[in-house]
Parts: sequence; C-alpha cells; structure tokens
Amino acid sequence: ILSNEWLRQLTRRSVAQATAEEGLVLLGQDREAVLPIDKHPIRRAVNGEEFGDYVVWTGTGNEQRALGTAARSMRGQDGGFGGAVIAFSDVTGLYEAVSAKDELIANVSHDLRAPLTSILGNLELVLDQLDIDAEATLGSMAQYLRYSHHSAERLLELVSDLLLSASAATTIHPRKTDLAGLVQSCVGAVRPQAQPAKVSIVTDFPSPLWAHADPARIAQVVDNLISNAIKYSPDGGEVRVTATSNGREAFLEVRDSGLGISPHDVSRVFDKFFRSNEVRDAAIPGTGLGLSIAKAIVDRHGGSIQCTSTPGEGTSMNVTLPVEPALA
Repeated sequence: ILSNEWLRQLTRRSVAQATAEEGLVLLGQDREAVLPIDKHPIRRAVNGEEFGDYVVWTGTGNEQRALGTAARSMRGQDGGFGGAVIAFSDVTGLYEAVSAKDELIANVSHDLRAPLTSILGNLELVLDQLDIDAEATLGSMAQYLRYSHHSAERLLELVSDLLLSASAATTIHPRKTDLAGLVQSCVGAVRPQAQPAKVSIVTDFPSPLWAHADPARIAQVVDNLISNAIKYSPDGGEVRVTATSNGREAFLEVRDSGLGISPHDVSRVFDKFFRSNEVRDAAIPGTGLGLSIAKAIVDRHGGSIQCTSTPGEGTSMNVTLPVEPALA
C-alpha cells in the first residue's frame, strides 16, 4: 500500500528484468534463479509470517545487490491480521566483506600448504631412515624430529580446514547416494582411531538407505561427526551411529557418551573457530572449524544439522538430508 522512495526506485530497476506478482523481482541464494512467489518476502508477510535477516538478491552483474529483509505483522481492531510492515536493507557491503575475507583465507591457506607439505615430506624421509641403532645414538634428536613432525601435521590440518571453510564446502554435486554404505565406510575408516581411545562404535541403519547427496561431501560430514564423538570421549565409552528414512528425508544421528556441552555453548558449536570450555579444559586439540564446515555442506544440500548435549553425559549430532532432489 505504501513504500518509500528507495524501494520504489529498486522496484523500477528490477521490473525490467522479468514480471513478478509483487513488481519487485528478487533472486534466490544462487543469485540467478528468480525467487518463487511463495518465497518472496512481501508474499510471506502478507500470509502472516514474521521473519528477520531473510537475505535475497536483486539486479544483475555489477549492479547486483544483497537485500536483508524483515517483516512484522500488524493487528486489526478485532485482534486479527491487519497487514504487515516489511523492511528492506542493502547488505551488499557486508556480503562483499565476508567474500573478501573468505578469499583471503583461501589464498593464504593455499600458499601455506606447499611449504608445509615439503616440510612434512622431508621429516618423514628422515624418520624413515632412523633405524634402531641410529635412534639409540641420536637419542633426543630423534624425539625432537617427531615433535616437529607432529606439529607440522597439526598446522597442515589447520590450513586444510581454513581452505575448506573458505571455498570447498560451497560446491556440491548431489546424486542418488546409498547413505548406509557411505556411513559404513566412514565407520570402518575411523575404527583405528577408536581402539586406542577405548571407544566402541555401534551402528544401526537399514541398507540401502537412499539420500540425494554428494557422497564425497557427506563423507566429510560423517567423518567429522564420528571423529569428534571419539575425540570428545577421552575416558572411553560408546559412539552410536544410527540412520533412518521416512521416504522424504533421511536422518543420521551420531551420539556419544563423552564430555557433553553446556546449554550456552550448544548454540555456538557451528560457529567458526568456536571451542567449548569443556574441550579447552580437557586440552583436546582441534581447530574449531570442523562443525562449521559440516553445517555449510549440509545447508548446501538443503538439509539441516542440530546438536543436543548434556554436560557429563554426551552429545548427539542429528543430520537431515533430502531423499529426492528439490523441485525447481
């Protein structure tokens, strides 16, 4: 009914691209496909929805802008729905800053990988050539080499996580995938990690169990969740991996009986570089990037990932993935 001059100008610029019911042509997160009418912020607000920080795009090429939208309902005299107020904010600068940050992380991480790989390779050659007699003669020198090798491995792990968090997690190629076979392979790969930690891994899922997913990317998610469950169970215990499907969505749960996380920290476990107080107090190594990468991958699939936990009793990570590709 009413709009300010900024929104009227935005509408005039966008209406030349295509015809939309509300007059304002908006694009989805891929910045290419026109947003379906039922996803349009104005339509959502007219239907009585209230929301905030709903980001859409408008324009093309260098003129493309990111818009943060929010809506609040108004009530009529009878207490029923009487309309809505919708706010559009240009948040392009924020998105450009985030993109520049991610590009910087990716470039620096890429440049760091080459010398680190060289350092690791040469250290491994030296360690391979240390026979029993040489080790007895060299004594502490051999131990220093092992310390250096371990530190270089940890640094390479951090660099790899930084690189993945900045770029790789945004690219997926989903197809019909047997989630059961994929999870079984991941469990087999991490069992050697579980044995020294005295952690037993129990699995329960039907086979096959289909999902519309990128097997390589979802394997990264599953590897991370199971490895975390083992790592955060320093006193042994059990990690239970279960999966089911209702025909529309596939559900995966990784539950451990380890340290657990406080309610305050649960809300932050998917933030980049976040590590809970319990993990820091236990001096458990990590980068704080694994779960943020896992969430980015799952989100790109159109799925969801959630964490529930009780301090001292364990943590449960729940992943939901679509069984069929989303309709265009």
